[in-house]
Amino acid sequence: QTLPTNLYNIQYNIGDCVMIDDSKLGQIKSIGQHPAWGKGTWYGIRLTEKIGNCDGEFKGQRTFSCPPGYGYFVQRNQLTQKLKIARFDFLKEDYIEDKRKEFERLKQES
Repeated sequence: QTLPTNLYNIQYNIGDCVMIDDSKLGQIKSIGQHPAWGKGTWYGIRLTEKIGNCDGEFKGQRTFSCPPGYGYFVQRNQLTQKLKIARFDFLKEDYIEDKRKEFERLKQES
């Protein structure tokens, strides 16, 4: 099945809420390339459900932070839709930093 050409004209940016593979919802938290990832541009997605495969680290490179299982890296052809309405926003989320602060707070209380 070939996709209509206008799908390839859509610009995806960090912060966009997207549909991945017509089955997963998430928000783009990083866009980039790295030699360790092979060819192409990769989109780091923070999913709305725990159906991902990472926590924002991909092949040894961390590009964002989220709870384990909510991160997912895809290439452009897997982004199937850009949502017009942002029903969720994970851009300010920093799972690692939040956990560190919580640990420091608990240490001081004990």
